[in-house]
Amino acid sequence: MPEEALFVMSGFSDDSFRLPSFYKFKPFYTLQPVQATREKQLKLWRDLIISYHRHHGQYRMADPLSWPLFHNKEIDRHLGAEGIRAVVDSLLETGLAEWEDPTDESSSGALLIMLKSSDALAQEVYEWATRENLIGNVATIYEVLEGDECSDSPFKGLDVSVLKKALAVLQTSGRCLVLQGSSDLETGIKFV
Repeated sequence: MPEEALFVMSGFSDDSFRLPSFYKFKPFYTLQPVQATREKQLKLWRDLIISYHRHHGQYRMADPLSWPLFHNKEIDRHLGAEGIRAVVDSLLETGLAEWEDPTDESSSGALLIMLKSSDALAQEVYEWATRENLIGNVATIYEVLEGDECSDSPFKGLDVSVLKKALAVLQTSGRCLVLQGSSDLETGIKFV
């Protein structure tokens, strides 16, 4: 098992987050020129980002250029703008992130961190709706995220914007209709 560093980031959570040993590896902060090595490097960054956001229950990277883990003060290294763009592109290409505002695809726009792809989440939501006998019925986004029926579901407490991406997948595939409510939480979902 690789040695891990204990790292606590103030302002994010009282919980500690264990960083993998490669986080102290200086070349990790330089975009690697050999394609096979770069692909491994990008996978490590993706895994770190997903693990960090899952640990803290966060679904947004407000500004990728200033995300704290791209800078390791302990070894005085940071991932440059080109490297950050490569990591963000890698997250987008693998479906692990989407721009919160699809019209703002700048490196300073907010990313939704998906933790899993919208397709995978859509499948989980639909399977839950099937188990809960909601096919043909309407549930609100609030009921899906916070209702008693989903107390042990993998999407309980999920960010509304992330759920809406999954619902868009379900709507496109004809498995639900989204019925706009007066607020996001009051928006209805008719599962078909």
